[in-house]
Amino acid sequence: MKKYEVSIEQSALDDMVSIIEYIAEHGSPQSALTQYGRILKKIDSLELFPNRGSPKGIAGDAEVRSVNVDRYKIYFLVIEEESRVEVRRIVHMKMDFKFRIE
Repeated sequence: MKKYEVSIEQSALDDMVSIIEYIAEHGSPQSALTQYGRILKKIDSLELFPNRGSPKGIAGDAEVRSVNVDRYKIYFLVIEEESRVEVRRIVHMKMDFKFRIE
């Protein structure tokens, strides 16, 4: 089975920190760690299944897709010719989220 290289962009890392801090502050540190683990597990799964989730359009030479993890969406690019996935953003599903993926 073909494997893809998965990278997490700084914007997605920043999103993850914000999510975990919010959960730890308004819920519990244990819940924050659990959510962190779930998000990372979903990101790791993109190595073998990069075309899962919903297509959102094209950005340059890459396809924009998203997958859900609990109440969050992970937005990523699939760059087929390089066998690469770039995780760009991680946001709460209730956000009215519009951004440039490029």
